Amino acid sequence: MSEEKKLILRMLKEGKITEDEAMTLLDSIKENNKQNKADFSQFGNFSQFESNLIDKISQAATKITKKSQEMINSFDFEDINIKFNSNFEQKSRIDRVVSEKFDEDKEKVLEVYNKNGKVSISPWENDEIEARADVYYDDRLVSKDYNFLTIEKEEGKIVIEPNYESASPRYFDLNTKVFVPNTIMDRLIVETKNGSIELENLEVKNLEVNTINSKIKLNNLKSENSLISTTNARISIDGIEGERLDVDTTNGKIELNNVGVKLIDLGSTNGTILIANVKDLVEKIFATTSNGNIMISLKDLFKPVKAIVENNFKLVDTSNFSETKFTNFVNEGDTMIAYSDGYDENGDKLDIEASTNNGAINIK
Repeated sequence: MSEEKKLILRMLKEGKITEDEAMTLLDSIKENNKQNKADFSQFGNFSQFESNLIDKISQAATKITKKSQEMINSFDFEDINIKFNSNFEQKSRIDRVVSEKFDEDKEKVLEVYNKNGKVSISPWENDEIEARADVYYDDRLVSKDYNFLTIEKEEGKIVIEPNYESASPRYFDLNTKVFVPNTIMDRLIVETKNGSIELENLEVKNLEVNTINSKIKLNNLKSENSLISTTNARISIDGIEGERLDVDTTNGKIELNNVGVKLIDLGSTNGTILIANVKDLVEKIFATTSNGNIMISLKDLFKPVKAIVENNFKLVDTSNFSETKFTNFVNEGDTMIAYSDGYDENGDKLDIEASTNNGAINIK
């Protein structure tokens, strides 16, 4: 049985869809398979196969009823967690530790890369950077003495990454924990494929975090400018301060809590956007999703608010807004503009623009 069918049957068993909706999804996938015949060997790696599966479910969802569409909106695509066997049958395990120091008279720039494994970064009291890798490898293809993980200084930056110079990524996987000095970094870049990213208690001027097919979790960060993106998984941020935050995901949920960033720009396809505990430091929020809901909680915010809400397929009215927070409403077709008491374009205020095609929007 294909992974697509297993997923649909699981959703039916859990009561997330009806029998008719399940049949519609199965028929749509069958039609897609006829139009684009391919077996697993077509794909170069597991991530391509998983992405193809998610694409099929998304395409099928567009062909079913409105009720089914709302079900897909609330479904977290991260639940599509296909458990494949490893690229290699025989696994051995070994630890690797590498370290390096920032130059005192230069910018502190760190780049961390990984493939088919996790990355976590947190501070410690030492003055050096240390990376600890938990390595799983095929001992028929690569020696236990191989240098699986490298750390090097390159053109004024420190780079941590797996060593694929003499061994293919098919021969080993590694999960990496990185410990950095408890200081302000000028730039931090973290990129993975098929591996989650977790950052906590860091202070950095410019932050870039990107992964494919895995979740991103950030806790208690200070970053002037942050660019966060993933595909087919959720992004969770609990506690962040700075000037600008850009978050983007496809087929995943975005969750923000305890956020104090002046400008927030969030975008998702087929995912819900949740924002809670917005601090008075926030000046603008842009939230856009194609097939998901948007929910913003302003209960602890004390500054005046203007909210522009647009929904192309659902009527927007005063029920989308908090009755205690908003007092003045202007309806312009499929767009509703809501104001709270004391709002002044030239004063200290929060501006919100929220847009969705097939989901609900609530600002409370």
